[in-house]
Amino acid sequence: MVYMDFIKPLTAIIFCLTAGIISDIKIKKLNFLLWTIASYIVVGVSLLYSRVLSSAAIFVLMAIMIRNNGNKLVSGFNSAMFAMIIMIIADSVASFLLKKIYIDIDFQAQLRLSWQLFAQFFIIEGLIAIMFSVTMRQLLHKKMHIKESGKVDLKVLIVFFVTTMSVFVFMYATAIKGTISLHPQLIIIYIVFFLFLIIFTYFVFNTTFKERRLEHGAEEMKRLEEYTANIESMYRDIRSIRHDYSNVISSMIGYLDENDMNGLREYFKNEIVPFAGRMETADNNMSVLSRVKDPSLKGVLAVKIIRAQENNIPVKIDINEDIKIKTVEILDINRIVGILLDNAVEAASECEKPYVDIGFVKSENTLIIAIVNSTLDRSVNLRRIFEPGFSTKGEGRGIGLANVSEILSKYKNILLDTSIERNEFKQVIHIDESIKEE
Repeated sequence: MVYMDFIKPLTAIIFCLTAGIISDIKIKKLNFLLWTIASYIVVGVSLLYSRVLSSAAIFVLMAIMIRNNGNKLVSGFNSAMFAMIIMIIADSVASFLLKKIYIDIDFQAQLRLSWQLFAQFFIIEGLIAIMFSVTMRQLLHKKMHIKESGKVDLKVLIVFFVTTMSVFVFMYATAIKGTISLHPQLIIIYIVFFLFLIIFTYFVFNTTFKERRLEHGAEEMKRLEEYTANIESMYRDIRSIRHDYSNVISSMIGYLDENDMNGLREYFKNEIVPFAGRMETADNNMSVLSRVKDPSLKGVLAVKIIRAQENNIPVKIDINEDIKIKTVEILDINRIVGILLDNAVEAASECEKPYVDIGFVKSENTLIIAIVNSTLDRSVNLRRIFEPGFSTKGEGRGIGLANVSEILSKYKNILLDTSIERNEFKQVIHIDESIKEE
């Protein structure tokens, strides 16, 4: 019957669902519906020519869907292959079960003609595919944390891809030729191959995950050393301030001993008043910093503020409430803020009226960290400043912002907005605290 030509492509829905579950992509319902409709149309049209063309079309569509929703191209192809393998198994098992139930009829012939029989097949195939895909997602993403494994060695990745492709080609070739109807025991071989791929995937990505954890541990140690250096620097700066204060008092005593009131008056006007202003500003900033509840971030801010003030760069810091960062590793935030403040102080130091403003603002589920500074350069190429090695200050100076870009690439919940206007350079970090990185 002609209407069956419109029903059979509905299997594309199961394929879309299976591919989405396996890849663990976060896709909006409307977008998923559009992908499903597109798959239904493509499968329906390509089925008019051949099943192979239909399979190739749905495979490419699913790989693109996975790639467009956050996964890498290789991951998209692997997930699409796994989805195809699961669909082959689900198709084979559903056919085998219905043949056992409807033993007195030509099952394959009736399946092409009866929508009732196709509906049973569709439901059984869908349940089996979802069961396998959910199990696989639990193993790959909840147990193995495959997305956190990092970059896999190219040679290992090629072996993994070729192995998966070989299993897929074997299963697809035997299934499309109808071999499974003559040799139902192939279903067991299919399942064994599927389990083999799961185990193989575990060893490939779990080994990479462990290597990444070791590298991460080394990075954490390096950052801890940086934090310790910041604390030591802050301690030295505090001692320097105490030393300056002692010199101020000693100088005043010298004027008093000489009874030089005019000299004392000039000294008080030119030295003590500005010094007192800097001390008051520093005291106010340190008081505001008490709202930062992460000691290491507070230490980084304190060091940068003190160093800026030592270079006669006024720093204003505004924090509207207590700040505690939970969704991003604090050492990563320390590095980002430290690099941005270093650049801000360096740029401001070249201005006739230098300044650096720092702001922390919480709004619902968003934390905003803004760093604003005066600058002479209004022609900064905002697209290139995050490239490794690029700098407006000369060769070998463009490492910091490249490091910031690398750190930001680890997180989906951070956005850095950079702009320049009227000799004012702005770096605004938006952290979505409703998204917690796994």
